[in-house]
Amino acid sequence: MRLHPLQMIGRFLLPPLLLGCQETTEPQGQRTGDQLATAHRMSAADSSRNGRTTNFHLVENGAFAGVTWDLFTFLSVEQFGPVSSPQVLLHYEVNDCAIVEDLPVCTTLASAFVFIPTDDLTVVDDKRIKLRANMRSDIPSDQGSVFGPTGLVSVDFRAVPGFASRFSGTTDVTTTAPDIMQTFRTHSHGQSVSSSAIATGTVVGFPIGTQFQETSMGRNHNVTVDHTFTR
Repeated sequence: MRLHPLQMIGRFLLPPLLLGCQETTEPQGQRTGDQLATAHRMSAADSSRNGRTTNFHLVENGAFAGVTWDLFTFLSVEQFGPVSSPQVLLHYEVNDCAIVEDLPVCTTLASAFVFIPTDDLTVVDDKRIKLRANMRSDIPSDQGSVFGPTGLVSVDFRAVPGFASRFSGTTDVTTTAPDIMQTFRTHSHGQSVSSSAIATGTVVGFPIGTQFQETSMGRNHNVTVDHTFTR
């Protein structure tokens, strides 16, 4: 499967994205779900190309939620853009992975990186978010891409006791991906709050697992993000 360049940004910036100024009551070792949600929700923007450097700019406002389950399988959804006219970005990958010689080898069964109608995401209150999106194979290219099975993505996020985090300030992270000869830099500024959650539902027929699930949900407040990657 061919990756959208913005999907690569999300993949390679996962570990360091939440560094910087923060106030948190979050226990150590429980940040993977929040990192994944943050990394992938920072992935739709105005873009410009200058030689071998590509720049992406994004302003995040509104709710977000993300869940990881199994190995390298995830879903994230977020609101961004002006408060008066928000957009919604959905990103998921369902992978079948095995460990071969201490390295993961994965086959992508389903994926999407797509703008969806704003009505597909319902923020019930601070503790509940509902996602109901219909994935089609004929989505226009300027709205994203869908790979694999089509159909309904139906996920309910519900806040549960666990951790609560508040991030405020500026983060600047540079990551090099030697295997694809690219350097990624992310600069972000603003505030966000998040908490632990649980997700239930299905992604185009694949059930969201609960045994190894890590989930978070929250809200961004005028978070500006600039991505730069250089070949």
